[in-house]
Amino acid sequence: MLDLESNNIGREGATAISKALKTNQSLQDLDLNSNDIGSEGTAVIAKALKTNYSLRMLELGFNNNNNNNNNIEREVLATIAKALERNR
Repeated sequence: MLDLESNNIGREGATAISKALKTNQSLQDLDLNSNDIGSEGTAVIAKALKTNYSLRMLELGFNNNNNNNNNIEREVLATIAKALERNR
């Protein structure tokens, strides 16, 4: 479990975390609540999860994911959900 809640990592931090997720195969739980990641940061993390086979739980609440294009947001969340389900 890696708890990074309320660390104000922003989109840049989400990009760094996504790079780590692409190669890390041991982390199972990640808490990114309240970090102002935004929709772009969430999308970057979702893309990284396509090649991560260990993460089983990801918390992303309260991250300013206010995107005017709800279809894109749904696609990103669906990608995350598929990856987490696959890894269970």
